[in-house]
Amino acid sequence: MENKKVAIFGATGYVGLILVNRLIEQEIHIKLFLRNKQRVKHLRAYPNIKMSDIELTLNNRRLIAEKLHGIETIYYLIHSMDAVHSDDFEKTDLILAQVVSQAAYVANVKEIIYLGGLGVQTPTHPLSAHLRNRHEVGDKLRESGMSITEIRAGVIIGAGSASFEIIRSLGKRLPFIPKLPYQQGRCNPVDIDDMIAYLLNAYHKESYRGKIIEVGTKRSYSYDEMIAIFAKVVTKRELKIINIYFLGYLLNKKILSYLVSYFSAIPYALSKPLIEGIDSIATKGEYDVELIDNSITPLELEDSVAKASEHEENKQVESFWAIPSSLQVLANKNEEFLHVNNKEKEFSILDNYKQRGILYEIRERIVAEEDVEAIFNEIQKIGGEHGYWSPSWMWKIRAKFDKILGGPGMSVGRRTHQANMRIGERLDFWIISAYQNEKESKVLTLKGRLKSPGDSWLQFVIIKVEDKWKFTLRAYFNPKGYLGYAYWYSLFFVHKYIFDTMIDNIMIEAKK
Repeated sequence: MENKKVAIFGATGYVGLILVNRLIEQEIHIKLFLRNKQRVKHLRAYPNIKMSDIELTLNNRRLIAEKLHGIETIYYLIHSMDAVHSDDFEKTDLILAQVVSQAAYVANVKEIIYLGGLGVQTPTHPLSAHLRNRHEVGDKLRESGMSITEIRAGVIIGAGSASFEIIRSLGKRLPFIPKLPYQQGRCNPVDIDDMIAYLLNAYHKESYRGKIIEVGTKRSYSYDEMIAIFAKVVTKRELKIINIYFLGYLLNKKILSYLVSYFSAIPYALSKPLIEGIDSIATKGEYDVELIDNSITPLELEDSVAKASEHEENKQVESFWAIPSSLQVLANKNEEFLHVNNKEKEFSILDNYKQRGILYEIRERIVAEEDVEAIFNEIQKIGGEHGYWSPSWMWKIRAKFDKILGGPGMSVGRRTHQANMRIGERLDFWIISAYQNEKESKVLTLKGRLKSPGDSWLQFVIIKVEDKWKFTLRAYFNPKGYLGYAYWYSLFFVHKYIFDTMIDNIMIEAKK
């Protein structure tokens, strides 16, 4: 087993990270092709993992082929859902599939295992652009002449998945389910553990090789049924479907996408392609996995929802849905001002903020070298029951106000018991967007999920500059219009008090 080599494209996604963990357990050598190495920093310690961030372009096909030398199987998990326009993500996906499959052919890779999507075209239920694109990518991969195993799946249910986040948010918050004016589609959801088992079987079992395989629950569900099942299983509420004539017609797909984004942590760029498929038939058909493999009994939706909810409550979240690359805090073009290095000059940073229209609060302390580890350990306790080193009632008031506006409000801290923080983890009303724990540079950056007229970040930095250690607490706000400025400056004195209190109390607690 130790001589087998696998490459994964799209390893930083929800399914990808869990699949990597399972392959590590099987002592398979893995090469990860990814755009954001920050998200897999915790995997660097494993000797059987290598990483490559080479850009997937037509011009780089030869370089990619060289990187694939010795690889026998590729898992292809890429999906560019975050493109601005639907035709952009369709074209981008087809180009990426062409690049990888052609490079794999040159490198003599034996097999590509592709995670695609369920979808059946009917006169009354046309496929959405998102689902149609999943099939087109499979066809593009097959054009290379390679053996392609295409596993088609629908909604994936698991702790930390985007689909479960949407179902949970709506199931907890909706007082009833409004009947939509158009005929809903149906889907066969799949539990995340079953999904991983099918992907591993595709690698280990010859019966899967080169086939299209559809996976999911035995029964199909409409989308309002899935929300109602969550409410019944987890919150013990009976959510009724109510037909309010004018309301149903107001809820077109665009408005629905905004509402889903509003009530959950899912960005609009992710909710839009998911909601566009609400009237599509994403069910199993002529390629049902049971025709070739009945070794897995798929978990039905009620049990899958209960398991995912229990795992989230117990902080057993192995992976998280990924923020689209164009929206990531570490995206090079979007938020370069958040990058930290120990050669920075404070005055040039402030000038940079002002040029970008960024509002900020900065607190800085010079600290002794022997206190650095204790301070950073204290910082990592942030959130949940521990709080924010300042009056908890202030944060609770803001959290209650956020819930009224449809935001996440105060949660229960991190969703995992893991020692090291990971990019993408949810922490109260924040998302961990940068984590660095190196010898001379320690950084924790949180991006706000709060409902506000602008984007916010809270950043803790401990760096060595020349012969001194600096501990800096930074709060950033990128206002959206005049309302954003009014919001920030209305909290001027509150911020002054909170950030002064936070940095001083962090120092006091760390020295204890």
